[in-house]
Amino acid sequence: MRPTLFITGATGFLGAATLAHFLRTVPDARVIAMVRASSIEAARARLSRSLARFEEPSLAPLTTDSVEIVLGDLVDAASLDQGVISAVTHVLHAAADTSFRSVRNVRRVNILGALALAHRMRRAPHLVRYVHVGTAFSCGVANAACAVLDEDDYPHPDARHAVEYTNAKAEAEMLLAATAQDLPIVIARPSIIIGHSRLGCGPSGSIFWVYRAMDLLRRLTTSLDVREDIVPVDFAATALTTLLFKDNLAHQRYHVSAGEGASCAWREISPAFDRHHGARPEDPWLKLSIDEILGERHRFAPRFGLGDEERLMMALGLYYRFPSVVFANARLLAEGVHPPPRFVDYLDACMANPAGRSVYDQMRDDD
Repeated sequence: MRPTLFITGATGFLGAATLAHFLRTVPDARVIAMVRASSIEAARARLSRSLARFEEPSLAPLTTDSVEIVLGDLVDAASLDQGVISAVTHVLHAAADTSFRSVRNVRRVNILGALALAHRMRRAPHLVRYVHVGTAFSCGVANAACAVLDEDDYPHPDARHAVEYTNAKAEAEMLLAATAQDLPIVIARPSIIIGHSRLGCGPSGSIFWVYRAMDLLRRLTTSLDVREDIVPVDFAATALTTLLFKDNLAHQRYHVSAGEGASCAWREISPAFDRHHGARPEDPWLKLSIDEILGERHRFAPRFGLGDEERLMMALGLYYRFPSVVFANARLLAEGVHPPPRFVDYLDACMANPAGRSVYDQMRDDD
């Protein structure tokens, strides 16, 4: 039977990167994308703009001509009752509200939407694989002292979370496990996704601005030896495609992560930024509390320029609260996915493409 992929979140950063990779590597498959828009024309325009971010001169042009579009919202029962869904063989649920500020809509999309889609697809007669994209940070912040986290270590209901986004993702996983046991589900948990290994931050500067800001401030709440688990979006897209279509996966839960082999310590990340700013021995790194870092507000404008300083402080306060954890990726590598590039090896591409964007400019990519 011809594979039929149903994808949500195809206009987002990860979803669009995965769709771009899929269209290039599985050209004979049927693709159905659910998109929120006022019309099919508007939806196709949205999807085209998202895919255009992943055009590469050395690769064939991307087009949405072969993508069938379904208009809808995951929490709208009518959207999920369209006949075309019955032909689906594979599902990639990548849609999410990733806001760190919202609570109500985060729960609506990330819990209610996830459950609605999963339970509708339980009735799809030809369904082979359902990949639900969660987050590695559904572990919460209580495991900050753990050196390496395995997939089966979490989620658990007593975990403490820095933001509602990760809490909702964890809750959705637990509810899916409890209520959709007959679904051929695979949980994919990306760690920190930053940039593209070849296109840099051309597709999006999301989260990269956080590391730029920390480097410019020269302030951490941990030591320079703590490792960060960061992967580029093209690695994540390749991994998700593998988890969608590889026969006989060995596990149900996978980290899409750098793991022990490709995670980077700040002691390595700092010299990578030094290639662009100089070594700055007169501005040494300091280990401070979050309150102490944010209390040095006078240091912001000289380093970041003019922008929404209040929002920057709020966002940094949240990101500094996230644990620095390495997420084991041996399961993913055992399925044949090649190890990801290290963040320090493609950081130059992130700085160079596009050049000249400020921290504030890149922060808006998280909207």
